[in-house]
Amino acid sequence: MANNHDYNTPEQGAQDWHVPLNDNFDQLDVDVELRDVAEERESYEPKDGAKFLETDTGIVYEGDGSSWNPILAMGTFDEDGTLQLDGFEGAVNITSVTFDTDDMTRSVGNGARAIHHGAVVFADSTNTKFLSKGPDEVRSQMPIYAPAFNTTSARAAKTAIEPVDPESALAGVESLEINSWTFKNADTGRHIGPMAEDFQESFDLDGDDGSIATVDADGVAFAAIQGLAARVEDHRDQQAAEEDRIEALEAENQTLRDRLTSLEERLASLEGRHKPSTKADD
Repeated sequence: MANNHDYNTPEQGAQDWHVPLNDNFDQLDVDVELRDVAEERESYEPKDGAKFLETDTGIVYEGDGSSWNPILAMGTFDEDGTLQLDGFEGAVNITSVTFDTDDMTRSVGNGARAIHHGAVVFADSTNTKFLSKGPDEVRSQMPIYAPAFNTTSARAAKTAIEPVDPESALAGVESLEINSWTFKNADTGRHIGPMAEDFQESFDLDGDDGSIATVDADGVAFAAIQGLAARVEDHRDQQAAEEDRIEALEAENQTLRDRLTSLEERLASLEGRHKPSTKADD
């Protein structure tokens, strides 16, 4: 037996070679993958740990001592490059495909299809096909729930850093049409937000027209808040300047009122001095 397998080798001169050999045959049933068409799978004993490959579907099953359970599906590609995993509807629904470059893809779910190098795709329980759209990406057909999503944002991880004009970001947000809507193929309730196409056009980013990266949405929100804060500060400065102008005008008006009062008093005094006497001459 090969050195890298734990098989029993009868000792020289042993009389009971059949015992270790039978043990070896039992081990071979687990170590060596069984291969046959799908309709013949139940004719094989599902020994615990044994593997069975359906040659017509590419699905791999593992025995648990009483039944065969799907654990892996080796995909095949048709002429247009679409990954085919027909018949794989087991409880686990994990698919794995090895490309020529030995890059691995992972697909989970009934309609999941990872057709690009290094892609990972999570699909729901429906039969709707959900495909990867590029290499080295993760896509999910389902909502994802987690305590927090930590976006890589360290300065050391970035390059080609350029400043953003907060006023332009605010203007872009103001120009967006914000709507409430529901997804066509997912019952996740109503949502609110802009359309991805409008978002990409407003901010000239490199994302696709079908999605909005959360890091971009957060960045736009931060920049727009700064733009709004700058507007508020400008308004406060203008208001303060206006209040100072009004205060100066009021002081000037008070001075003019005081001068007018003084002039009126002087005029009254002059009129009193030059008022003709009405006493009759003796």
